[in-house]
Amino acid sequence: CNWLLQPEDTPDSSFPAWHLVLMTTFEYTQTFIPLPYKTVTSGVLMFKSTDETTEPDIQGYLSNPETLAVLNRYGREGWELVNVQQINRGHERFGNQNAQAWAVGYAISTGFLFFFKRSTASMTSLDKPSQT
Repeated sequence: CNWLLQPEDTPDSSFPAWHLVLMTTFEYTQTFIPLPYKTVTSGVLMFKSTDETTEPDIQGYLSNPETLAVLNRYGREGWELVNVQQINRGHERFGNQNAQAWAVGYAISTGFLFFFKRSTASMTSLDKPSQT
């Protein structure tokens, strides 16, 4: 919280009367938490391969202890969650079927940006008014 002195006009004096005004200031931070995607395994033995699908692993995301640990750490430090923004990337697929080429493009989420704020505890000088 900041204390600011602000002038107040008085009708009987050419000198303004000063009064205190409480002003809350904030600081902000953000963090990114990636969204995992389900994988599919194909092939056998040494020819096995694991590929990421375009289906998000919501259960894996929600059950990941690291996801909540990050949010709880910010909460313990006095940060308030004020916004969440999904971050997307373009994804495209190309193909050729019966000599006809095709392409599909769409956006998939890579994760989420979490925005936090907390009030700052600095005091301004009370002996003279702010020049703002």
